[in-house]
Amino acid sequence: MLSGVLHPFGVPPSTVRRGTQRCATSFPPPQKILAFAKGPGYFGRKRVYLGLVFGGHMMKCNCWLLVAVAAALLTSSVAIADDVGAELPLFDGGQLDGWSGIQAMYGHEIPTGHKVDSVKWYAADAREFEVEDGLYHVAPVIIRQENGSVDEGEGSFTVISVGPTYTPETAGEQEFNWGSCSIPDDGQLYHPGMLQWQDGTNNTDGGIIAFGGADGAGMHFFDVDTTSFTPDDLGNVEAGLELRTLPIHTSAFGGRSYQVNFGTSAGGDVCKTPEPPPPPPPPAEGFIGAQPPLETGSVDGWSGIPVMFGHELPAGETVDSVQYYAEDGRFLEEAFAVVPLIVKQEDGDDEGLGFFSIQEVGPIHITENAGENTVAWGSSPIPDDGELYHPAALQFQIDVDDAAGGIIAFADSGGEGMHFFNVDTSFYVPEDGDIGEVEAGLELSDLQTHTSGFGGRAYQLTFQMSSAGGGLPGDFNGDEMRTAIDINELAAAVRDGSTESKYDLNEDGNVTGADHTFWVKDIKTTWVGDSNLDGEFNSTDFVTVFAAAKYETGNTAGWEEGDWDGDGKFDSSDFVVAFSDGGYEQGPIWDTPVVPEPSGLALFGAALLLLMRRKR
Repeated sequence: MLSGVLHPFGVPPSTVRRGTQRCATSFPPPQKILAFAKGPGYFGRKRVYLGLVFGGHMMKCNCWLLVAVAAALLTSSVAIADDVGAELPLFDGGQLDGWSGIQAMYGHEIPTGHKVDSVKWYAADAREFEVEDGLYHVAPVIIRQENGSVDEGEGSFTVISVGPTYTPETAGEQEFNWGSCSIPDDGQLYHPGMLQWQDGTNNTDGGIIAFGGADGAGMHFFDVDTTSFTPDDLGNVEAGLELRTLPIHTSAFGGRSYQVNFGTSAGGDVCKTPEPPPPPPPPAEGFIGAQPPLETGSVDGWSGIPVMFGHELPAGETVDSVQYYAEDGRFLEEAFAVVPLIVKQEDGDDEGLGFFSIQEVGPIHITENAGENTVAWGSSPIPDDGELYHPAALQFQIDVDDAAGGIIAFADSGGEGMHFFNVDTSFYVPEDGDIGEVEAGLELSDLQTHTSGFGGRAYQLTFQMSSAGGGLPGDFNGDEMRTAIDINELAAAVRDGSTESKYDLNEDGNVTGADHTFWVKDIKTTWVGDSNLDGEFNSTDFVTVFAAAKYETGNTAGWEEGDWDGDGKFDSSDFVVAFSDGGYEQGPIWDTPVVPEPSGLALFGAALLLLMRRKR
């Protein structure tokens, strides 16, 4: 038996008979029937509670004919329902946001083919004085949800249409007209949303729309940096804005009930679906973390350890160097320090669950300049043990704790996921190498933690990894062999003044010709002049280099073409360095007896004679 408001539009009050039962009917006006048909639920979830009202009083009736008419009217009422969002009248729910940004009311669905005619919302009473000064603004938006549902709020969210900006002059219920495009019939979900912000600020008392805390249909709040927004300039809030890339707060069914209601009706031009954005460029080879070039952004107040759990360091590779962006707005003069770290995650996944501990601590770097900074490292190879390893860094202001402690810039969106572990750095003395308890084995999971999930903070920190394919020293292209390709790359690195630790083979802190010699003598274990790298220096090597025809041409040459001293050319200086090494016709270096060596000059002359014969 139904109880509620029903009114057969156009049918006068009458008496309906079934058997011996009579149901006296007196119907309220149509608008009251519609209000009852839609409330106290909401159109998006089709939760509609109905009553039968007779003469203004609720009663029950066993009239099957009336029940049949009621069912038909229910269908009719839902079909023409035109309010989407909170029930009317709106009220001050007693709560409001600190964030500025966009709330997407994913539990409410705007019907296909409908346009938004008007927007009602409640400006919180608590903002009364600021509202009177014209400090707050709102703008309605229509939000498209792909591959999701109104129940869970999953999938992607994109702004499809942005309405007019409205500046309230008093607290309380507000209303303004829109006239939006109409909802496409494309199988996706479309929801009401509102951008709200305070003049000249971001996330400082940013909210103006009131909400209650217990009967909402489900919403996402997407954080937008509104610092520079004006009523005439909404920055990046436009059709096509992908909201999932922004920091997000979610309140599920039964949570926050934003006091916003969209009045809709059928008709209007269909909303255009924005073209999908171009795919992001492929990541720079060998970089794990933010992709270069690094950029300025926001910065932490905490001192501590951001762990980029959305980025994984490959097993077997080593960290050659670390780049980070020192935020432009920080006062420097060696007041900040950064220490790169490798952090281990056990029993976890890409959602940031599990246990985190420090695997290895890199060199201490005292920041002297704003902008991009580079720290040479040369870490141990990442273990291949089935656990996850992530880039991280300790950052702090020297002699203080949590007082403007951050120096590494971050973007407010676009991150892959991070935990920030709070560490008391007030007693650290980085000049003396003292960073307290920050050492290998330190368990981080028990520390005070701030988390930013996927699409949130993107720290401007990147680890440049070796391409050693398992950490074989001197194998720079990762093919698990040491060939002329590798020594040519090393020679180029020396000439270019590289500081990458993978080229510092003798571990003296510099990349020089000594590393070139180390590759030949200590890693490859052969003679200078062994062009074909078969372990011997003999006439076969002369045949190889002269066949390349690079001698004294000035053209770029590699090891296999006679460049034995690493200067990129094949000339007489290469004979000098080769014969000075004393290996000509001595056999393999590991099987060479200690005997008096002929003079290098004599051998050099012999080589020149051989060259002259070949030229004839």
